[in-house]
Amino acid sequence: MACTNGIPYGIGTSTDPAGDLWTGKNYTPRALSKAKDKNNKTEKDRAEIIVNFFSGKKFNETGSTLPKEFGYAVAGVWSAESSISPWVFNRSEQENGFAFRDIHAPNANTFKYAGTTYYMDQANMMKFGYGKGLAQWSWSRALKFRDWYNSSEGTKTPGVDMDDCAAAITATSVTTQTAFAWKEMQERTGEFKRQIESIETADPNTDKEKFDRNIILAVDAILRGYENGGKATMRTPHGDGKKDKKGMDSYTWDGGYEGALRKRVEKALGVYEALKS
Repeated sequence: MACTNGIPYGIGTSTDPAGDLWTGKNYTPRALSKAKDKNNKTEKDRAEIIVNFFSGKKFNETGSTLPKEFGYAVAGVWSAESSISPWVFNRSEQENGFAFRDIHAPNANTFKYAGTTYYMDQANMMKFGYGKGLAQWSWSRALKFRDWYNSSEGTKTPGVDMDDCAAAITATSVTTQTAFAWKEMQERTGEFKRQIESIETADPNTDKEKFDRNIILAVDAILRGYENGGKATMRTPHGDGKKDKKGMDSYTWDGGYEGALRKRVEKALGVYEALKS
């Protein structure tokens, strides 16, 4: 998606004429959890792994280096999704009766992946229907994680059924899951990649306003182009009344597009504040 003055076309215009969504001072950084996980690591420690992972990365060998703000944005999005915990399983979806048809088709009871048709009973919902891991992968993306891990990593976790997506994902580390996410991101060749590569990194010590805006732009791209969207396109903020009828406003649990963006931006700014010292 092309940008003008650092703001994507079609955003920050009719629905946000003052550009408030793209101004860092309108967001309050959210502190990270200080609770320690089973490895005696805090959310800050896990965020640092992600930020360092993306440092110096390129989408391809001839591309430009990713802006440093990208790592903070990814960690912030995952803080909102899973508290940056690779072991998280979305119990709330299960408890609230979340079903395949809720987000796909009203009468859908089956799901096809790699030529196999799965009946969406509770057993399969538990294996790959509910969100799990850093990015809360589900459906085909959970199955792709399983296949990628079993074919490329070659390491089996003792006592874990690595054909069970829920078990496979939640048995792996922050680094492993981030590596899979990076593989997915590299396959997003369209608007997502263009928006990220259009960001000119800024020094927060000399231009905090631009640095914050860059984080917002990166979070927007991740929210609409990685968490959602397809290989070449990103989801629209408020829907197009056609194929992407409601756009990101379908995130009703987060208050639609603006609420989802705000939550993730404030988490990303919180990551920066935690790691800057």
